[in-house]
Amino acid sequence: EFSKKLSDSALNHIPGYIQTFIDEPDSSRYGFDGYSVLQSEVLLNSFFSAYGYQDAQSMSRIDFKSILPMPNWSINYTGLMRIKSFRKVFTAFAMSHSYKNNLTVQNIQTNMLRAQNIQNDPGNPFPRNANLDILPEMQIGQVSISESFAPLIGIDVRTRKNTSFKFEVGKQRQIALSLANNQITESKATDVTFGLGYIIRDVQFTIVDESGQRNNIKSNLELKLDVRISDNQTVIRRILEGFNQPTAGQRRTTIKLTADYRLSRRLAAQFYYDQTISTFKTSMAFPTNQWQSGIALRLNLGN
Repeated sequence: EFSKKLSDSALNHIPGYIQTFIDEPDSSRYGFDGYSVLQSEVLLNSFFSAYGYQDAQSMSRIDFKSILPMPNWSINYTGLMRIKSFRKVFTAFAMSHSYKNNLTVQNIQTNMLRAQNIQNDPGNPFPRNANLDILPEMQIGQVSISESFAPLIGIDVRTRKNTSFKFEVGKQRQIALSLANNQITESKATDVTFGLGYIIRDVQFTIVDESGQRNNIKSNLELKLDVRISDNQTVIRRILEGFNQPTAGQRRTTIKLTADYRLSRRLAAQFYYDQTISTFKTSMAFPTNQWQSGIALRLNLGN
């Protein structure tokens, strides 16, 4: 149910890297001695190979100095408005796409336990920890990768008939390898947003003041409807035990409806309706349905 192809790929690279380390020219070890599935160098190299920061075919040691960040980009395209038939229907037609990536290595430092053991026993260049794994030269606490398509695809349209339309799909992912407790934490989220707007021009209201005099107000009535559906989950992959455990996640639907009307140059009124429906993916929380509605007045004191 909680299949994680990339996490599985990281674990599948482990045997290859174990063989790489024990076959090194300066290695005096045989078999898997000193390099279990929990040895930090094995885990790090397998993790980076699975997520594209290292060539998985070469099975070579990773060099942190050679790691280059993934490129980030943002694309906005409005070229369709150059087409005459589009300009007859739309006043604006924009498409967007964006990608962001961040790699973080936390708590990287010289392995003082290894240095102390070598100082105490110079004849043993490969000191080991309590798990009988070879102590690496560098000690790393956690490696995390975050990626986001915000949006993966976005369309923003305004027509000549006072209608606007917006559609966006976004995806986010965060993966963290913790070498303190030997587990991979993966969080994923998908957002889909629909937006619809319409302007009713020259809507007229009649207001009677305290003296009984009728005052006519004419302004545009702006209607907006936004529906957002988001789905996220967090899964912990325990490497030694070999199973996935969902720890958090929910599916949320948000509905927002507004109607804006300007009563005067300084005073505007808005009717709003907000509703949020949430269902959770763990047994620790119950489904919720929250909504609020009302009328808000905004007074502009500026010039």
